[in-house]
Parts: sequence; structure tokens; C-alpha cells
Amino acid sequence: MPFSKTLKLNTGAEIPTVGLGTWQAGNGEVAKAVEAALKAGYRHIDCAWAYGNENEVGEGIKASGVPRSEIFLVSKLWSTFHRNPAKGLQESLDKLGTDYLDLYLMHWPIPLNGENKSVSALRVHLSLSTHLAHSYSIHWFLLEKTEPETWMRTGRTSKHGRRWRSLWTPARSRR
Repeated sequence: MPFSKTLKLNTGAEIPTVGLGTWQAGNGEVAKAVEAALKAGYRHIDCAWAYGNENEVGEGIKASGVPRSEIFLVSKLWSTFHRNPAKGLQESLDKLGTDYLDLYLMHWPIPLNGENKSVSALRVHLSLSTHLAHSYSIHWFLLEKTEPETWMRTGRTSKHGRRWRSLWTPARSRR
């Protein structure tokens, strides 16, 4: 039985206030941790393409026996997919073994080229330049072209604050 309280989002969806984060979890540990957390009552799982463990997150969800509809699943668009967010989204959905996310965030607001997809590439890129090749508006527009109502239940969101507020007016509303 779920044990955490929830907060209601502007879309009406509810997000559990307690969740399991999967960043820096060791190989072979994530599936077991996700399974144990869900069996213990957690209903919020946070993962990301860049963590390199979405396959294990999906395995843990499946092994838990908890219906997908009872889990609030969060993932993040990695910086090498800013020019093609549909591809990044599909990779995450495939690895997780699900056809939708409850929340999809832009992991980092600086685009990287597709040659090196690692987190360490971001550090190198940031040390060389902080030039934004594409604006936030373009990234958001491309993401909206993926028809998010088919794969995301909570609507638009970001973890990057004020810069995104300007996007909320022209963005399609899914309330």
C-alpha cells in the first residue's frame, strides 16, 4: 500500500512526495532497489536516460508486480537529444518498457552534439563553451511535436525555472 502523501499538479495529476531516485546506483542494484521500493509502498520513481540504468528501472517495475498505472514515473531528456527529443523519449520509453511517462523533464538546458552521449561529455562541453545552439523555445516546440498527450500524463513542465516561463504562454495547453 502506498505510504506517501501526494501533491496535486496544475494538470490535476498527483505526484507522490516521496520517491526513489536512481542516480549513481551501481549496475545490478537498480532493478532490486526499484522492486523493493515499490513492494514497500513507494509509488514515485525518478530516473533519466543519462543515468544509464533505465533498463534496470523497467526490470524492477515489472518484477515488483505493482501495476504501471499506480506508479508515478519520471525521466529526463538528455542534452544530445535536444534537436530530436522524440528519439530521446522513445529510447527512454523502450528501455523502461512502458508506453508513457508521468513526468518528462529536460535534464540539462545546454544541448550537446550527438557524438558523445556521456555525462562526462557535458562537463567537457561546459568547460569549453556555454553557448546555446538552440533556444529553449525550439527544444520545447520539437518536444511538443511528439504529441505528448499520448505519452505524458502531467503536461508541460521544466526543472529550469524562470527561463521556461516565457514558453508557457505559447505552449499548447493540455489541461
